[in-house]
Amino acid sequence: MSPRRLPSLSALRAFEAAARHESAKQAAQELSVTATAISHQIRGLEEALGVELFVRKPRQLLLTPKGRDLQEVLETAFDNIGNAIERMKAVPSRQAVTLSTTPAVAVRWLLSWVCMLRDSHPDIDLRIHASHEAVALDGVTADLAIRYGDGHWPGLVQALVSEPVKPAFPCVVMSNTIHAYISQSDKGELVIGAGTDQFISYSQTGGIHISNHTIDAFCELFPHFRRMRMLRNWGGIVDVTPDRSPILSK
Repeated sequence: MSPRRLPSLSALRAFEAAARHESAKQAAQELSVTATAISHQIRGLEEALGVELFVRKPRQLLLTPKGRDLQEVLETAFDNIGNAIERMKAVPSRQAVTLSTTPAVAVRWLLSWVCMLRDSHPDIDLRIHASHEAVALDGVTADLAIRYGDGHWPGLVQALVSEPVKPAFPCVVMSNTIHAYISQSDKGELVIGAGTDQFISYSQTGGIHISNHTIDAFCELFPHFRRMRMLRNWGGIVDVTPDRSPILSK
């Protein structure tokens, strides 16, 4: 694209003000310059264009036909520029907030809430930073962060957020390879079990090794649940099919 060949914009502005007021003195007052500077700008513009723009009379400037044509074009152009600037000023500035979280949380949970946030708070520009690495909450890299952990982060304001995970499993999921199964109760709690007794006995009691075996088998079946914490532990008997699949119902 070839560059625009325009006269001095300061000269065009001085000419438009003088043409509107029909006075170099009033144009100078509007632009906060001297009347001599206005006259100098107009003469320079006339020399650049090769035409006379004003008929100069004592205490009055009258536009020539060429000057009238230029004045109409400049008046429209300056009005458009002024209106565009006013519209830009009228648009409220949006506060940018950068939230850092893991890709899984961003895709599987956070993105579904973004539209609701924009509807409720249109003045907030939420920017999502997806990463497994720890980030500095310095207002540059990120302002907020969602991370898994033990909660021991000195110097940071923390909030524990929970959300029902129901329904995560609409059926019983099990594996004969590792002898583990998982189901979900109507309250949303995950019920897991693993291992089978080698002998039919109603007097056998479980120990910590039974719980460890159950948890290890469960995490092998669902590796992304390794960060979960067990709320309570209980033992019982469950009927199984000949292939040792648990018989469970809701």
